[in-house]
Amino acid sequence: MAIFKKPNFINPFVELMLDRYPLLEEGHETEITIGPGGVSKTDSSNPTWRLRSIDHDWTVTISVGSLAIETANYQSRIDFVSRFRDVCDAFLSSVGRSVVMRLGVRYTNQIGVGSFTVDELAQFFRPDARGGLSIPPDGAAIRHVINDASFSIEDHNVQGRWGILPPQGLFDPTLAPLDHASWFLDIDCATAASVTMEADALAAEADTLSKRAYGMFRWLVTEDFLRSFGAK
Repeated sequence: MAIFKKPNFINPFVELMLDRYPLLEEGHETEITIGPGGVSKTDSSNPTWRLRSIDHDWTVTISVGSLAIETANYQSRIDFVSRFRDVCDAFLSSVGRSVVMRLGVRYTNQIGVGSFTVDELAQFFRPDARGGLSIPPDGAAIRHVINDASFSIEDHNVQGRWGILPPQGLFDPTLAPLDHASWFLDIDCATAASVTMEADALAAEADTLSKRAYGMFRWLVTEDFLRSFGAK
């Protein structure tokens, strides 16, 4: 976006965010290449800024052409969308308007397989969503199971991925691998068209995307999952 090329554009935005996100980190975007030799990462020349809360639970990231907010301590859709709206409002008032080509909401869950048996993990999902988890092992140990489904709903795209990964396994190169086997559920919802760059409109769209993601989540999981993790 051309607006990002203004010198020192980040300074007014940082000042508006200091009360909630006082920790500032500057760096560069990471370019990820997937090839025959595996996944490689290199830093590009494009700068990034990360503003974190004191407890490091929340992070606001700005790079050339993107604005994001993420949390490792998700409480509710209302809280998340409210914070997103505040970030958008501060961005618009300090940096200015541009064009939103894509707006997305993503939920990622990952736990160590050692906490549950494979049979218990299978019970977390509806029978018609278990995929390879439903295959009788006949004494063999499952190394990995990955299910992937993509849907279009009106003007939204929804992708869900879930299963079991081996140690150091990846389902997304932007997330760090774990040293032990893990179970994951990843739901990504995004707009299929541009969105009006106004704080209220962006927040309303983010709320709709969150509901889409939650709808898929509730379709996939069973009451066993809800009881195990206290979800509602």
